[in-house]
Amino acid sequence: MKFAIANNSVEVLGKYMPIRIIVDWEVNIRPCELTNFTAILERTSRGYGKAEQRELSRYLTETGLSLSEVIMFSDEAFQAVRERIVPKTEAVHFFDSLESCRKLIQRNADGSNILRYLLHHMTNRVLRAQYWVTYTQAGDIRGCHRLSGLYLNYSCIPFDEMPFCSGLKSHVPSISDLFECLDASGREHEVLSWIIKNNTERQGVLFTPLEKIDGGEYKLGDFKDVAALVRAHNVRLYHSTAQQRRKMVIQYDHIFIESYKDDTVAIIQTIKGLTGSGIKNYTNWADNWMKTTEHIIDSEEKKKALLAMFADSRVALIYGSAGTGKSTLINHISHLFASQSRLYLAQTNPAVNNMKRRVTASANSAFMTISKFTNPYYKGNTDFDILVIDECSTVNNHDMRIILSRANFELLVLVGDTYQIEAIEFGNWFDAVRSFLPKTSICELTKPYRSDSTALLRLWSDVRKMEDDIFELLQTYSYSADLDATIFTPAAENEIVLCLNYGGLYGINNINHFLQESNTGKEIWRGVQRYKVGDPILFNDSADKYFVRIDDQVPIIHNNMKGRIVDFELHNSGKGNECIQFDIEIDRPLIDMDSKNMDFSIVRNAPNGNSIIRFSVNKNESTDEDDDGASKAIVPFQIAYAVSIHKAQGLEYDSVKVIITDEVDELITHSIFYTAITRARRSLKIYWAKPVERKVLERIEPRDNKKDVALLRIEIE
Repeated sequence: MKFAIANNSVEVLGKYMPIRIIVDWEVNIRPCELTNFTAILERTSRGYGKAEQRELSRYLTETGLSLSEVIMFSDEAFQAVRERIVPKTEAVHFFDSLESCRKLIQRNADGSNILRYLLHHMTNRVLRAQYWVTYTQAGDIRGCHRLSGLYLNYSCIPFDEMPFCSGLKSHVPSISDLFECLDASGREHEVLSWIIKNNTERQGVLFTPLEKIDGGEYKLGDFKDVAALVRAHNVRLYHSTAQQRRKMVIQYDHIFIESYKDDTVAIIQTIKGLTGSGIKNYTNWADNWMKTTEHIIDSEEKKKALLAMFADSRVALIYGSAGTGKSTLINHISHLFASQSRLYLAQTNPAVNNMKRRVTASANSAFMTISKFTNPYYKGNTDFDILVIDECSTVNNHDMRIILSRANFELLVLVGDTYQIEAIEFGNWFDAVRSFLPKTSICELTKPYRSDSTALLRLWSDVRKMEDDIFELLQTYSYSADLDATIFTPAAENEIVLCLNYGGLYGINNINHFLQESNTGKEIWRGVQRYKVGDPILFNDSADKYFVRIDDQVPIIHNNMKGRIVDFELHNSGKGNECIQFDIEIDRPLIDMDSKNMDFSIVRNAPNGNSIIRFSVNKNESTDEDDDGASKAIVPFQIAYAVSIHKAQGLEYDSVKVIITDEVDELITHSIFYTAITRARRSLKIYWAKPVERKVLERIEPRDNKKDVALLRIEIE
């Protein structure tokens, strides 16, 4: 889309909040999207005239149609649209490619469903991911023979055959988009598969219960004769091993997807197999080390854990709520086994970087993300004495199974908190596995160090268990508040506002815009984004690659690192090499060696000892460019007066304000709520209306996996 935006303001709680209003808009299918779609049909990327692009966008804007609808017009109607849009020239036009699409789709040729979906959105990132050429033994180039010779990746085949329950290459379509552009008639088996997958990945339910009706047939909701739908789905699965793992299975009066169950069983069996015996004389050895080492362990709870964890088992599961020192215990274990080789894995780069900073005994060690280690092209070392995996609740079952099969290790350390935000994909293993292990393999850290507030600690504990007194605690300690003007009055310098949504009056974007308005520092605009001296910031995903010059280099400035804008200068204004030079105070001190081979410099220290770094962001590139990758024109941070609850996981602030409106209350889960309130070290305020407060507290509860565990026992024991 292209937007025309006007600045205005509305009065909120006696203050004027600046807002942006879309006063006009139009569909904007860019030249790169037209040419990349054509490449799927013809392999050759063609350049098209601006007149056709402009008229096509205007037509789609006026009618509200998508190209997937235009392509299904009758011959007469389609020709009328062509005559309206295509210039009267001899040049090759995009509508020539649409004509080729029509011929394929009208005869329902292989690849038709893919083409119709791509035409529905025409998103460049998605188009580029699907393109693929195949080379014959003779060196000739051809398209995919299973998809009518279209230049599409072979991994697109499952989507073409069963689009309502399959994904494209590096892209999972939303179910609503599929219903808009494809006919669902006769595809009930696909929709059932989508429901079971969604129930597993979104709700964390591995086994979905079925209901028996007259005649002994199973039903699920409005789906009758579920067994027949399961057979119809399974027989249509593509023949590859990966696709066959998607089979639906009916067993124990429940329905589940085979791969999810198999992965869970394999993980639990592997970890359980490590509990048969421990390290001989381990406790005496660990006790002697603690008495003779210079490394300081100032926690009796952690000393007790270190003495016991490998006495009877070769796996240690470390559970603990926010701020209980799980990372500190990882460091203690690292010092204890300093002479052994160790591999440290975590789901995200920030989590990996956090371990790199916390583990001070890092010789003989490797740190990496799970995606890197599980990549089929990974050729690095897989043999280590000890494997440590942090934030295990965010690791999905499929990746965990690959890790356990690929890594060779003597000892396994698994660390995490099952009450915080879960894996994006299905990941129940870390919660379920503790039910199959002896108590000697499990360490539960209970003493929190993040806050010294007795009231906060009690609230965290009671929310974790969902005790009956939560509502009273919120009122007694004034943690609950109606939406009022205090939300815009800082309670501490190190403060954050947490929201669940970006849009809306009390969404992240508006809150950031409003609080930034109170900042009187000098400002600079870059498109619709404004930056002011004094703005708090969080570095974003692009920061992990933005500042490094060498592949696999440890990013010193990384995603989710906090900072503050100290100064900026505009250089070469109006020229092709225009850039903004930012000076940012980060939340820690650095030394000169930290900036070696990095695209930033350390200019000075702040009065509090933190370092101030300098880097430049280039002029905005045209959005028409066929480049969706990392760029020096992308600002590697976001304004962070307010951030999402998901983004805040792993961060701490002196003061936390949480906004929960009736627009998002249904999206608040137990893990999201618990994660939000445990970001605070001293001060906490939850802004919500009383009905919303009651509704959320009555509805949320920790995930209960007892039924899944009971059915898994049948498979495992």
